[in-house]
This record gives sequence, C-alpha cells and structure tokens, in this order.
Amino acid sequence: MTNVTVQLSKPIQHAGQTVSELTFREPTVGDLIAASDESNALKQTMTMLTRLCGLDRDSFGQISTNDLKVIVAQTKGLMGNARPPAIGSE
Repeated sequence: MTNVTVQLSKPIQHAGQTVSELTFREPTVGDLIAASDESNALKQTMTMLTRLCGLDRDSFGQISTNDLKVIVAQTKGLMGNARPPAIGSE
C-alpha cells in the first residue's frame, strides 16, 4: 500500500511551519486501537487521520471542512473503505 498525499486548498500552521499538503501513511494495529478508544465516529476518524499524517489535533483542527472531505475521500483506500475493484462481467 502506498502513501496518499493531499493538497490543502488553505494552508495550515504546524510547529511554526506553513503546511500546504499532507501525506498519509498506511495504518497500523496501534492506530486502530487508538481510534477505537474514541467516543464517536468523527473523533475516531480524526484520531486516525492525525496519526496517519503526523499532525497534532490542534493543527489538524485548522483544516477546512472542504479539505477534510477531500482527505476522507482520498484516504478511503488506506482506511479499508474503498470499494473492491470489479472482477469483470460474467
């Protein structure tokens, strides 16, 4: 599985740096465990995404909702939520 890089339409600040793109890695079992400890689906998603790109929650919280929609759509394959490829006609 390869990493997924997403361009942000609005850059954010993280550790004194301007961030205009985020790269998300493949999740580990530890990431799944950490996300499962959260109380609702939105918090689970945010925990997973922050762990996969290395941002803290405060920095990730600066991301626009439109950029979040793009991130969620583009990381579906990493998260195991992508549709399997079609096998072909029978």
